Amino acid sequence: MGAPEITHFGIQVNEFYAMRETVMRNLDVFVMQAVAFQISRMDAMQECLLDSSFLRMAK
Repeated sequence: MGAPEITHFGIQVNEFYAMRETVMRNLDVFVMQAVAFQISRMDAMQECLLDSSFLRMAK
């Protein structure tokens, strides 16, 4: 079994990095959307809790 040709090896490395970059970029978008969704849910829950505590204090 011989060593791979340098040009062929270069193509493989470039394809690997291109695929890796694409996957990481898509993962970043997915993670950022998930985090933003969680933050908005937390904000909504916090507002609901504040509203309910305000109503209890007003009584």
